[in-house]
Amino acid sequence: MSDGLPQVLSQQLWREQFRGLINAKRKEAMVDVSAWRKIETAIASLSVHGTVAASQHSLLGGAEDCFWKQSVLPYTKNRIGRISDIFTDVPVTFHLTIQGQFEYLYEVVSRMPEGKGFPEPRITPSWAQLVHRIRTAAPRSRIVVWDFEHPEKVTLAFLISLLDTTDNKLIDALDKYLLNIPQPSKTLLSNHTITGISQSWIDKLDFQYERDLAEISCMKNVSLILPENVPEEFHR
Repeated sequence: MSDGLPQVLSQQLWREQFRGLINAKRKEAMVDVSAWRKIETAIASLSVHGTVAASQHSLLGGAEDCFWKQSVLPYTKNRIGRISDIFTDVPVTFHLTIQGQFEYLYEVVSRMPEGKGFPEPRITPSWAQLVHRIRTAAPRSRIVVWDFEHPEKVTLAFLISLLDTTDNKLIDALDKYLLNIPQPSKTLLSNHTITGISQSWIDKLDFQYERDLAEISCMKNVSLILPENVPEEFHR
């Protein structure tokens, strides 16, 4: 871990210099010499600071891309592969936070306009399969998967690991910040039902999550962090 203040890649820098190249189609990316030069300059500037953290929750796509595409988060291979190409000479760790598939489906449904029909999901997403695809696209990178079914137990530890810090002042500041964040209501989510979705399909989602955790825990070069693995002093 770094004993200095970590650097965080700003959203503005990500949008202006990284996102377009990472999201571009292969042919477009290959011929965009200007974009690659800007990326090289940005990386050279960032690397002198040591660890650099970047948080991009929609890097692989939106929650809806887990259920209605032909495969789960279909942009994964191209985008992770592009990141691997960009950071060829820099060690990269991918931190993947996951929750039960039901939570993702609920998020999609909760954002749909009132009165709009609910399409039948095409697939049951597998996070283990997703991790395998990330590992295939970036074989030299380390992958850490965080089980966020109980975020109050893992969020602080996740942030400390993401920022790669041992700075006690920063850790205390993160702790206070988390304590002041209102927790999202899970009243409806606790009912574990979605209108139009059968209970048997919801049960299938729950089973898939448990199966995914078991498979991920056995993967080589992949670390799985469960809530029960995090020391209680980091629980909030």
